[in-house]
Amino acid sequence: MVSLIELPSKPLTIIILKLSVHDITVLKRVNKFLQTFIKESMIIAYGFNIETSGILDNSACPLPLQAKLSYVNRKEHAWNFFKTDVTTKISAFDANTSICATTSTDVFLAKHVTDEESGETKTLGVRYISLPSIFDSDDGGTISWVPMTLNCPVVGFGESVDENDLFALAGLEPDDDDPSLNKIVLILIRASTNEMHDEADSGVLSIGRVPKKNGVPKVNIAISGENMAIAVVTSATKQGDRDVMVILDWKKGEQKGNRFKATDVSLTFLREDILVTANSLRGSLDVYQIPSSAEIALNPPEPPRSPDPLQSTPDYLPPVRVRVIHGFSLPPLSPGWIISSIESSSTPGATPGQTLPKSLSKLQGYTDHPKQAIMVLIINTEEQGNPANKHRFHMIVHRQALVDLVPKDKLSEYENVVEKLKKRKERLSDISAAMAAVGLANQGETEDYSTGPYYMFVPWASWGKEVARWFDADGYVGGFGAISYGQHYVQYEIEEGLEEEQAENTGKGVIHILDFNPYSVRRAWQGLGSPQLFRGPVCTVSIVGIASQKVEQPEENDDGATWEHGENMCDSRGVFVNPLVGRLPYIRVTANNKYDYDGLLINEHSVIGVNIKPGTNHVDTLSAMYIG
Repeated sequence: MVSLIELPSKPLTIIILKLSVHDITVLKRVNKFLQTFIKESMIIAYGFNIETSGILDNSACPLPLQAKLSYVNRKEHAWNFFKTDVTTKISAFDANTSICATTSTDVFLAKHVTDEESGETKTLGVRYISLPSIFDSDDGGTISWVPMTLNCPVVGFGESVDENDLFALAGLEPDDDDPSLNKIVLILIRASTNEMHDEADSGVLSIGRVPKKNGVPKVNIAISGENMAIAVVTSATKQGDRDVMVILDWKKGEQKGNRFKATDVSLTFLREDILVTANSLRGSLDVYQIPSSAEIALNPPEPPRSPDPLQSTPDYLPPVRVRVIHGFSLPPLSPGWIISSIESSSTPGATPGQTLPKSLSKLQGYTDHPKQAIMVLIINTEEQGNPANKHRFHMIVHRQALVDLVPKDKLSEYENVVEKLKKRKERLSDISAAMAAVGLANQGETEDYSTGPYYMFVPWASWGKEVARWFDADGYVGGFGAISYGQHYVQYEIEEGLEEEQAENTGKGVIHILDFNPYSVRRAWQGLGSPQLFRGPVCTVSIVGIASQKVEQPEENDDGATWEHGENMCDSRGVFVNPLVGRLPYIRVTANNKYDYDGLLINEHSVIGVNIKPGTNHVDTLSAMYIG
């Protein structure tokens, strides 16, 4: 038998590349030959570095391996020490912050038009720019805005540029049949041509109708693979009949089951087939499983009614469609407090199989791994009867952590059904009568799980503390939404001692970049040897969540008390029953300089400062600070 160290270099390299980061680290420690071999192999070094950096290699990029490895190391160093060599200031005419989104290199803002007579401003489209990245030439080309304009007000936006070359715009049009209603239409555009997307059977889809008296609805759109989720909230009570969430195959223009009640517009794909939404009425995260259109096409003819719609019998197989499979409860609220709304930020979007986005530019040597991305929940709370007394919190969790917490049997319930349906397909006499995806013209029923106990909720104390991190966000300026990318999350904090209005006028804001990559945390811990601050000329670096002094904190429903690290506790300001505990470790990089912005955005290669024209939500300039 040949030992590992006796193998030729090529097969040895192939074997090592298949090992986990932990196993490679162990090999380096136990054998000097392997330590030297791994250290001197560029391909192993690159594979190891992209794994620990949470990125995916783009094999279509023509850059040599040595250049890619150099870029990876440069990127990591730059983000760890806030190394911003270049800042580009960009004028943003006719743009506002009602829509803010980013991709790996793009920034999207709402495009508005002001009526000369009434002075009323309407959002009629989106403007976007492509910013230079680490892979571009030194001149970076000309940065210019590209407009996408509709002939109606735009109330929602979603993108899948790197994956599907797709923009989705939700527009508001008068309803021809009922003057008291507006209809929401969805426009699907190919990003590279600015024309209707040619992979969609219909480039214009009707989503539903909303009462004009309720004003402009809140609309959010999330896309992953063939799946598109649209949330519409029109009523302040969140109990309106038209507050819905619909999931469809955007290419076919067909729904994948009934509509669901929506209380908030927070939508995040954890995977292509798993969507999580927020429910502020119930204080929960609801998890949906989404079958593919191919699986839905296997549905049997309409079965007889069954007491349990998910229970298989010899004569009945449950229909394959979108369904709620799990729920995570948020921490319990104190009496007299409510969650007024929940939003989310999580990019890049999930891709089929968590693979490289298929429309990613060949010039990009790598990109952030969608499987490793974090999700930021923006939780707005207020006191009942006193809406002026309000507080905001941010909760961070890795998307994959939520997937891992969903019981495996919940995710596999449909697998057996699909296999049986495949075997029965030839025996089905009328596939066309199957309970397949419901077309948008036939919207079906609305399933309401917004308040009822349809499925089991996991209490916060049983799932959240180990995988999440909380922040009191009252002191953060600018709630523009796109505040995370990959495993990085940005905070723009008001200088201590200043009120928010003063800070926005004087610009005395502090930039924090938080890195939730567990490998980065370990490397930093090994480098510093303690959570002590590293003070450099540009920034201050600290590690949070590894170790600190303990304090006593009572647990919910517990007469005794337990011990908790002080740095893992966030003051709940009386909004929640207990202090908010989250143990997810991170690195905090704080810039030493103060900045004059009204908020921040982030993409894969930049932190972007946003300046607003006083007294409006109109964007004056963007300042792109290129990192890496």
